Amino acid sequence: MQVTFAGVNREAFELQRIDPRDAVEGALSIVTERLRLYSIDLSVDMPDSCPKVIGHVVQLEQVLLNILGNAFDALEARNMAEGAKSIDIRLATRDKDGSIEIVVEDTGGGIKEEVINRMFEPFVTIKEIGKGTGLGLSISYGIVTDMGGTIEAANTDLGPQIKITLPVPDAEFETA
Repeated sequence: MQVTFAGVNREAFELQRIDPRDAVEGALSIVTERLRLYSIDLSVDMPDSCPKVIGHVVQLEQVLLNILGNAFDALEARNMAEGAKSIDIRLATRDKDGSIEIVVEDTGGGIKEEVINRMFEPFVTIKEIGKGTGLGLSISYGIVTDMGGTIEAANTDLGPQIKITLPVPDAEFETA
């Protein structure tokens, strides 16, 4: 059975080689005004070029938007002083295996120990009732694993760190 959506190109559903920098830039273009309104300092460190990964740019953007949304909520909840609120995004190629690593860190405080190992499960949230569904990171986990990657959380000295690692396909990989 073939399903056809009016006005939707079938290629939009097929895996493609994508530049992860495009997803970072796309997500940031959506949140730029929110960064300004909340007086959040943003640091982005990306190379001029990087290997492509397999997936969908829009889905990887959604993952980054979920992570950034949680960072905004944490920074707002802490009601921090001016200049103390920051989000750092780093994208790099890992030396040991050539995979792509996207790291997002913020100064919004750490993730509770009882939550950190379960935060990618559906309906796990630390937000008050009505403020979150606990599905954003679960959906993000599914997207990243569908891309063959991993997503993990840790606490650093300044706050939470979310690390996405995506494999770079062999040169002979062809999309359908």
